[in-house]
Amino acid sequence: MILVVGAHSRNVGKTSLACAIIRATPQLQWTAIKISSNRSEPAHAPSWHCERAAGDPHDTGRFLSAGARSAWWLRAKDEQLPASVPRLLSIVQSAPNVLIESNRVVDFIQPDFYLIALDLTVEDFKDSARRLLLRADALVFVDRGYGKPSWASTLLPQSIGRPGFRVSPPAYESQNLTDEIRCRALTAERIREANLSPCPAQVFK
Repeated sequence: MILVVGAHSRNVGKTSLACAIIRATPQLQWTAIKISSNRSEPAHAPSWHCERAAGDPHDTGRFLSAGARSAWWLRAKDEQLPASVPRLLSIVQSAPNVLIESNRVVDFIQPDFYLIALDLTVEDFKDSARRLLLRADALVFVDRGYGKPSWASTLLPQSIGRPGFRVSPPAYESQNLTDEIRCRALTAERIREANLSPCPAQVFK
């Protein structure tokens, strides 16, 4: 299964949501991948880092602490991401289940389940998330109290009919979301076993 966890802005809690999913579904043996842009790029980007320490304060260390069997960090500018796809695919195809924290990756790989986390107390809405909102399979609302950002009246009506889940800090847990992920993982496994898909990841050209 390929699960993509995105968010409409920074500091919404998508890493915390990803960790909650990993903790709630240990049987899926997640390989977790974080993709970040030039905000934190190293001297030579794109850059891949395989996390080794569960206690590391970086998000990849948090993935391991939550129970991921392995964790990777890809740092790449938007224009560098296409060149990173072959290595990304090699990681995806070697793992039983992969969780990718990113919005941009959906432009290159078709996930089995794409979540976008939304926080109604945050006004900012990234262009990438705005563009990909209609491709999300489900919305996850981060409950921090009441808010009505300007985008709520225009963007949320476009998502009517999509499943919605509610999580609250600091746990970010939802039994309904956990059940849905387990169901989708089982479906993805059955499809692969039936050889209905030639490859566990569909790549967009």
